[in-house]
Amino acid sequence: MNAHSSYKVGKAAIVGRPNVGKSTLLNALVQHKVAIVSAKPQTTRSQIVAFLEDERGQIFFIDTPGFYAAKAGTSQYNSLISQSIEEADIIVYLVDRTRDWGQEEERIWNQIEASEKPVLLTLNKIDVSQPDYSRNYLALLEKRVKGVVALSALQEKNLKPLVDGIFSLLPKGKRDKTVDYFPSPLISQSSRDWLAEIIREKVYRLTGQEVPYQTSVRVTSIEEHEETNTMVIEGQIIVSSEHYKPMLIGQKGQKIEQIRKAVRSELELATDKTVHVHLKVVTPREVA
Repeated sequence: MNAHSSYKVGKAAIVGRPNVGKSTLLNALVQHKVAIVSAKPQTTRSQIVAFLEDERGQIFFIDTPGFYAAKAGTSQYNSLISQSIEEADIIVYLVDRTRDWGQEEERIWNQIEASEKPVLLTLNKIDVSQPDYSRNYLALLEKRVKGVVALSALQEKNLKPLVDGIFSLLPKGKRDKTVDYFPSPLISQSSRDWLAEIIREKVYRLTGQEVPYQTSVRVTSIEEHEETNTMVIEGQIIVSSEHYKPMLIGQKGQKIEQIRKAVRSELELATDKTVHVHLKVVTPREVA
């Protein structure tokens, strides 16, 4: 396609409160072809975590703060979101339709609106019937955004309207040929938060309502062995008390083994490497 006709190139930031499903949505959108790139201060490429390309153009998804960023404090979290918004050409404002509008949503929306960037309001979890606060979000925001999409990131439902919406709002541009030289997805020390979100998503997918939403994940070690094309990842699943450990470990370790295998499968698909995953369930006082 002629890059000077209707070809679109730009950056999109998926922004939302912690635990809203950002990493799940991104994985679904790019179908696991995730470019997790080492952080290099001298290049803006350090902010790109994934890209999607078709005949219409290229969408570069830039890094936005995840679960652990919120724990650093509200001020730092707001600053990280502001950086992502400033870098992006378009904002995908991801909200959980099963949770009503609150202070977290309002704080993030105020930052988005102040940027005057085009916004797609994205209502996640259409696979969950109740509760549904979609009308509240629409009443507040429908006239203040460029479009609205309702989808399920977890079940990969209704993703096409979101991709179509992003392309419609991106600026025209020339194809970025540097993507041809992206390595197979590279996992580095800078990717710990990203990996933690992948592990945490598997925890929720495989345990459902049994595990409290306070569950968090910490990646403690990442080792790459180029000579054998292997990777070793160690992580801790942190629960608030000893009471919840059996729910994650399961009888004879069956549940934690399910989680470990699911994480390994996704990472092997994304990296084209043999991946070894070691997970331990701990309480806060046991965190190394």
